[in-house]
Amino acid sequence: MSVPGIYEFRDQNYAEALPLLTESAQAGDAEAQCMLGNVYLLGLGGIAADEAEAIRWYHRSANQGYSVATRNLAGVVWPISREAAAALRKLAAQQNAAQTTVEAKTQTKAQTKIQAAALSA
Repeated sequence: MSVPGIYEFRDQNYAEALPLLTESAQAGDAEAQCMLGNVYLLGLGGIAADEAEAIRWYHRSANQGYSVATRNLAGVVWPISREAAAALRKLAAQQNAAQTTVEAKTQTKAQTKIQAAALSA
């Protein structure tokens, strides 16, 4: 399932991506929230850069365990507090490890179902 705005962002069509990402982010998609943070931080898609808005979207995404957003948030706070940035980088590493574990378990379950289907055929 494709999240609206993700493809457009990756294709660097930021003006087209902005309203789609906004809708996806408001619906709670963590990746879209992170990408929207990037849009605001860098002022992409014809909008002015807005660090406070970027932080808001990174924070929402990071709170869902999206490690990319947590790392991005660490980069934004680095000039203000190196200690906070270090704590965020540590949290991002933990989130990434947890996500990797979940992905591995999901992949193993899928492989088991495929093998079971192949054996019963």
